[in-house]
Amino acid sequence: SLLQSVIKNGTATKVKALKRPVAGKTGTTNNYVDAWFMGYTPELVTGVWVGKDKDDPLGRNETGSRAAIPIWLQFMQGAHLIQYLKILDID
Repeated sequence: SLLQSVIKNGTATKVKALKRPVAGKTGTTNNYVDAWFMGYTPELVTGVWVGKDKDDPLGRNETGSRAAIPIWLQFMQGAHLIQYLKILDID
């Protein structure tokens, strides 16, 4: 699918580190004012938006891939670990 190809060979290849089926889409507005990544696995859908209250740029080259994916990936790694531990009934 299109959203899987973004992970396989597009702007979100960093997400492969999750080592599970995943699909998603990065986004960046003009002048790097907003950046985001929306992604999902079979178990969980999560989105991360990075921006400021005012329309100030985040900084040069602060794209969805660079600014939002690291946050999304860290959250999803933790969320899937918690889910795995619950399956094993480990507190």
